[in-house]
Amino acid sequence: MGSETGKKVPYPIIDTDPRFTRVVKYCRGIDFLGGVAVAAAGPGLMYWFEKFQPSGNSGAPLRAAMKAAGGIGIIAGFLHMYTQSSSKSPQGPLLSLYTILPYHTMPYLTQKLNIHTHTYIYTYIDVFFFAFFKVRFLGYKENSREIKKFRKEYAQLKAQGKTMEGLSILTPDLQAVAARYSTNSILNVSILPWFNVVSHPYHGQSEGVIPKEDL
Repeated sequence: MGSETGKKVPYPIIDTDPRFTRVVKYCRGIDFLGGVAVAAAGPGLMYWFEKFQPSGNSGAPLRAAMKAAGGIGIIAGFLHMYTQSSSKSPQGPLLSLYTILPYHTMPYLTQKLNIHTHTYIYTYIDVFFFAFFKVRFLGYKENSREIKKFRKEYAQLKAQGKTMEGLSILTPDLQAVAARYSTNSILNVSILPWFNVVSHPYHGQSEGVIPKEDL
């Protein structure tokens, strides 16, 4: 059991500020499938709505609506995959980025492009994909596979004389600033997606994730 931001979590914490590339690399197949499903949900629902209750604008307006829904879906699908691997989003539906995007996009589609108002349904269906995510790096979700991969990667890098955080061109002060911005930022991914792309030594984890004899 770990303790993240002063709160007990059910599984060991692997890293409180994992690198963007490491999170993507550690994603499970089910995470990728979930991301694809979420990405396809936007244009899929838009197409279904048009079939269910035609708007009478099946040309350019519908294509524009499909593109907007597809763009939102791709962003949402990627963030779904990323958060499944890395963290938990505790915000409720009203604060979700995926609520905000459709909420502001759909009125434009209905008023400017004359797409029928049933597209508003997408706003609310979309929310339920993202209201509460559980994740592995922060110990909210079963993560034994990720711990094994983390230990293996640690051992390989150590054998090569390298560290898990890698080398950085930033000064130690700037590394500390970057760490303060990105540590646990995944908890607010539904408000402002903020990824760690900086190499720095400030990575919290539960005792035992790396065996003492390997440190």
